[in-house]
Amino acid sequence: MATQRNIDSDSTGSLEGLFNIGQVVKVRIIEIKQDGSLLIASILKATSDFVSPTAEISKIQIGSTVSGAVTDVHKDNAVLRLIPSQLTALLSLNNLANFRSIPVFHLRASLKVGEVLDDLVVVSKNSEKALLIVAAQPKQKPRLPAQDPSLTLENLQVGRSYPGLVIKQSRRGVTVRLTKHVFGTLHPTDLADDYSTINALPSLESVVNAVVISVDGSSRQVALSTRASRLRGKDAARSEIVDPEILDIKTLKVGQMVRGFVKSVADAGLFVSLSRVLDARVQIKELFDEVRGSTLTS
Repeated sequence: MATQRNIDSDSTGSLEGLFNIGQVVKVRIIEIKQDGSLLIASILKATSDFVSPTAEISKIQIGSTVSGAVTDVHKDNAVLRLIPSQLTALLSLNNLANFRSIPVFHLRASLKVGEVLDDLVVVSKNSEKALLIVAAQPKQKPRLPAQDPSLTLENLQVGRSYPGLVIKQSRRGVTVRLTKHVFGTLHPTDLADDYSTINALPSLESVVNAVVISVDGSSRQVALSTRASRLRGKDAARSEIVDPEILDIKTLKVGQMVRGFVKSVADAGLFVSLSRVLDARVQIKELFDEVRGSTLTS
């Protein structure tokens, strides 16, 4: 017969000293091989305070919220010991990585044994194996704050800020839904007064507070801005504007240094967006002093 017992982590792993030959013990038969050649027994499950995992797992309903401590990290799953039931659960690393918005390899490297994970939802259970499958609860999508139901494209006020929900990303920026029927475009050059602070476009399903820059009723185009200088209006400090808005080509001078966003790459060079209405062409000869060891001349 094989016996089962928890051994203290400080022990050497040997059963010597825990049991003596000839010692009387009480065991519970937990498995009988079909050919009758082997019995599997448990001392743990024979104790009076032992609670059957089957009984414990029956108390947990699909969809219920649980917490668990990480006991092991495998290639695709993290093994958890649920609190307080002590049942074993599996959590997909891909699921948790998506929830935390990080790569799986980064999660696998950072997840530590003993780390407690909260707010997990039970998605399935196997009573025979006393095993649960859990997942990180999906994040609730941000909801667009309630707007005036009478708000339409015609009565949008230029210079006023409105909350909007980001619903699309593209090279020209993001599309923002202001109401069920009113949409606006937020160009990369209208994101901030200092382009160095822009790490990425606003994420999908995020809520932004944007100022209406212009409204074109014929094309139903609404230009938006999240620049602090636009949001604060007269209270904005001009010294904070590192990359000013370029509204007209006439405001530019030969030799002037400006920053923009690469819009497209072609064989002949680049196209750079300087504003929502103005693009600049950068010829390949204006990109480098040398290309593949050959000096370019005009």
